Amino acid sequence: MKYRIFTIFIWFCSAYAKVMAEVKVDVDLLTQFPENSPISGTVIVSHTSTEKINLANFKINRKPLAVQLQHEESMTVGNLILSMYSFSLPSEAKGLYILPAISVTVDGKEYRSIPRTYEITGKALPLGNNPTPPPSAGIPAQKTTQTQQPTTAAPATASASTSQDAPLLKLEAFVDGPHEIYPGQRTVIGYRYFYNVNVDTSKEVLPLLEAEGLTKIGDKIIKAEETEGLSVQQFAQQVEGNKPGQFKFGPSILEGTPYQTNSSGVKFPSKQLLSSTAPVVDITVLPFPEKDKPASFNGALGTFQWKIDLVSPPLVNVGDEVELSVTAKGKGNLENLQLPELCCQPGMSGPFKLSDLPSVGEINGDTKYFKLKISPTTTSVKAIPALEFSSFDPDSRKYVTYLSQPIPLSVTSLNGESSDKSDKIPSNELPSAKETPSKKSKQAEQIQSEAPAEPIEIESIYPLSYKDLKDLSFGTWVSLFLIPFGLAALLFQVNLSKYYENLKLESKIIGSKELFTQALKSPVDSAEEHSLMIRAFILALKEKKLIPSAEIAPEDLPKEGIIGDVKDFLYTLDEKRYLGVESMQKGDSRQKAQELFDQLQNFGGVK
Repeated sequence: MKYRIFTIFIWFCSAYAKVMAEVKVDVDLLTQFPENSPISGTVIVSHTSTEKINLANFKINRKPLAVQLQHEESMTVGNLILSMYSFSLPSEAKGLYILPAISVTVDGKEYRSIPRTYEITGKALPLGNNPTPPPSAGIPAQKTTQTQQPTTAAPATASASTSQDAPLLKLEAFVDGPHEIYPGQRTVIGYRYFYNVNVDTSKEVLPLLEAEGLTKIGDKIIKAEETEGLSVQQFAQQVEGNKPGQFKFGPSILEGTPYQTNSSGVKFPSKQLLSSTAPVVDITVLPFPEKDKPASFNGALGTFQWKIDLVSPPLVNVGDEVELSVTAKGKGNLENLQLPELCCQPGMSGPFKLSDLPSVGEINGDTKYFKLKISPTTTSVKAIPALEFSSFDPDSRKYVTYLSQPIPLSVTSLNGESSDKSDKIPSNELPSAKETPSKKSKQAEQIQSEAPAEPIEIESIYPLSYKDLKDLSFGTWVSLFLIPFGLAALLFQVNLSKYYENLKLESKIIGSKELFTQALKSPVDSAEEHSLMIRAFILALKEKKLIPSAEIAPEDLPKEGIIGDVKDFLYTLDEKRYLGVESMQKGDSRQKAQELFDQLQNFGGVK
């Protein structure tokens, strides 16, 4: 019975883990950002290892959001993985803002984060709180005057005269290194953006930065400079060949809308859509040639000079460890460089016993150091034989082989005689000097003097029946009474999780009253007051459940009832600010706003 109860408990734990393993999306965002700086944050996605996430599935306000994978961490419970993606948005004017929910589609289902609030202040953040963003939803035109020369000249269409005549957005894909590489060989791939205006990017298809089929080495390298009247932003990634094959990346696409900002930071987007396409980039990973391949080759890439030194004394006993120092100096991939299989080399298998643990090696500059330990098994060993080391030179596309010199070694038996009699008796099988015949006899007498073991008790053991052989986990009806209790516990856990999520939502979002108070504290008829008023009234309508979402634009509000009054008031504010229509005297809009906001708060008899 106790085994059936344990089985039921495991079943309910598995069901609970499946419910709690649902994909969750959260956003880590600073509460304050300085003016004229991008809004950077991190999207944290909790998912299982079988659920793959595509970077193109991230959206904000139903528009694609460019993100970059920073880190993945495996959890110890439920086979969960925390994936962290960085993002960056264009800067805003001074004031309070709401970051809309960020969504991601996983296995055909959309998951959304909780909206977050942040403030744009006039003060700069401490150094280190504003990391350099990756390619994002906005590209500000550079104002730098750096003197260094670009790595590659701008394309013919990206001339100074063109930058002064019309808005320009140019995408260029590049490979800074060979297009044909071998496994373990590295090259650099990436993109360059050329532009002369501020651009809100609406579409970015950048397969080179994903580098599917290749191994990415290190983080992306981001550079920004100005040349020939154009701003240039470069994103480069070092990659390494893994398996042989041909990999095509592209075509790459970049689209965006130019915009201008006034002194208050308000954007005025253009109706023109800029677009640029970069052609397909081919990267081929070639297999190592089979012709003239040395038996000692293990994938080492480059040209190296090998050196072997004897660290321990040259006079040893059979079975003693002999320590060798092996160094490889040269040009190539030192990180993947390993010692060859020495057990397969002539003169090593049999006369020597090798360590079971391979030497990892340590890199210092252009040299890698290894420590090797071997043990002679016979006194017939006169020297450590010559060892063969080989590598493949990708420049000449030929194998390079190096043969070391033999190292003299004198091996004696345990009694100090240099003889071959101990050849058949390995050192680990020789009798120990501490174990004498007298000691063995004493141990035997002690074993015989011990009290005899008690007989095995078998009276309580009952014979097996046919029912025991066909026993099932849920073989009795009593087990079914535990199911309602398990379901109730599972439902309680789910509701408790939703309760904490709601508390988290309430603690992160600023209410409409607080936004309205901030609007009254801002300068009269300023851009800050205008922006806060709009968000306060839209959020108040959402809190009263008069509209389904706080992301609805004022022009999309219905015209009837109190919603129509709010729409008319917000339209009056826009007329006064952007069209110069003085329908109200300076400061009168605040009195009208206070009356309408109080009316909205009292709507339905709830304050």
